[in-house]
Amino acid sequence: MAVNTNMPAVSNEERLAGLKNDKKFINRMFWWLMFHITQLFTMERMMGCSMAMMMASAREDLYPGDPEKQRDLVERHMVFFNTQQGFGSIIWGICLGMEIEQARTGEVPNDIIQTIKTALASPIAGIGDTLWQILFTPILLSIGIGLSSQGSPLGAIVVIVVYAAVNFPLTYTLFTLGIRAGVDGAETLIGSALKDRLMLAVETLGIIIVGGTVGSMVNIRTALEFNINGVVVNLQEQVFDAIYPGVFSLICFYLTYWLIKEKKWSAMKIMLVMLAVAAVGYFTKILA
Repeated sequence: MAVNTNMPAVSNEERLAGLKNDKKFINRMFWWLMFHITQLFTMERMMGCSMAMMMASAREDLYPGDPEKQRDLVERHMVFFNTQQGFGSIIWGICLGMEIEQARTGEVPNDIIQTIKTALASPIAGIGDTLWQILFTPILLSIGIGLSSQGSPLGAIVVIVVYAAVNFPLTYTLFTLGIRAGVDGAETLIGSALKDRLMLAVETLGIIIVGGTVGSMVNIRTALEFNINGVVVNLQEQVFDAIYPGVFSLICFYLTYWLIKEKKWSAMKIMLVMLAVAAVGYFTKILA
């Protein structure tokens, strides 16, 4: 059988551009996402390990035969990341799509990928938690409990089947959409004058989200009281809250930032110190 030697060789750029429509590649990445989305789920990285594992499975597709770039690809996604799993699959897709474009052109900075990932995590989680965990899942479980009230296994079967029938297509559709949007969006971004403005907007949004999270979740208070001539003075309520509510939370935030930025402390080391301080503060009644 004669071999047609006149067939044009596919360039690396063309091969990478074709990944967004490569069903085999997309399906493989999707199953990596589905089976490893909460693997190595730690307080330090949350779903960052899942993102890194998916990128590790795509390393030969993006950087064949280049171990240094493959290592960089995985390492830059080993950072803290957390969102709602089902709806959040679009973020996995967008990140993969932008990494494909980075491998193809080398013109998608890691800062853009990371800030977009961070900025999307909280809004997507808000939508996903509301629709999935507050609305869909409780309704489905209530139906299953009703069907199994007399000891029938039908309720459990219905819950598993319906959950899978809704979750898998939803996750796959959003993941695929994210890959294509990531590639096309990166191409549009690179070729436009909006790159710097979008970068600033995304970074600002990320700072607002992080600031809002700190303000709503960090709550450090003291339980110290002083008795002055029979009058009990609560330092937290009558002094610190009157001058600057949340001042201890603010101090803790800036101290943590300083330890990470200037002293290069790891998140695990900081959490261990916080645990020790919390324990001492609780037993000495210094912290409320």
